[in-house]
Amino acid sequence: MPSDEKDTSIEPAADADETVEPSETNAGTDGETVDEGTGSETGTEPESGDQEEDGDEIDPESIDAIETIVVDPEDVVETAAYNGQEDIGRKGKAVFGLTPPFEGTVEPTIRHLADDSTESKAENEVHLRPFRFVAKGQQVIEQRPTRRLAREELDADDPDEATIEAWIDEAMGAWKDHVRENLVGSIDVYSAHGMAFVDVEYEEGG
Repeated sequence: MPSDEKDTSIEPAADADETVEPSETNAGTDGETVDEGTGSETGTEPESGDQEEDGDEIDPESIDAIETIVVDPEDVVETAAYNGQEDIGRKGKAVFGLTPPFEGTVEPTIRHLADDSTESKAENEVHLRPFRFVAKGQQVIEQRPTRRLAREELDADDPDEATIEAWIDEAMGAWKDHVRENLVGSIDVYSAHGMAFVDVEYEEGG
């Protein structure tokens, strides 16, 4: 993950495209495969394919197939910090990507947006911004320590570089702790197939 402590550009505005694309609306998701099956009482395995309780097969291309998303909490913290840098524009934003076919439990892949939130996506791929795994995530991103905030918070009219860097180092530690303490347990995920509420589990190294 690129270092974000030497930001020099003006802090970008909040991600305006977060509400534009349905697949990036607030939340994280996934779950375990629903396997009600049609096996006999003797324990015969059901036919291949996840089954809903009514016997209808779940479409693996649909987000309805996801019950739980498993993500490393440090990945959420670091990608949120990365996206909050002053010199990171849309092209550099990191997202958590979910690519079908989906299963009950899925683990997203971290990737960067090539141009914006809709381009360079595989068919039916879902992008989740890091802030969506955090309670009041957009506000949290806006509070991420930056050089601009350092200059506003420091008493000196023209703080030197060492003072600015020291302020950022201390503030970043507190900010990252806040992110870790406010991870959400479920998110709503939108795609071309509709919307689903999905549980989120946090596993280090997951």
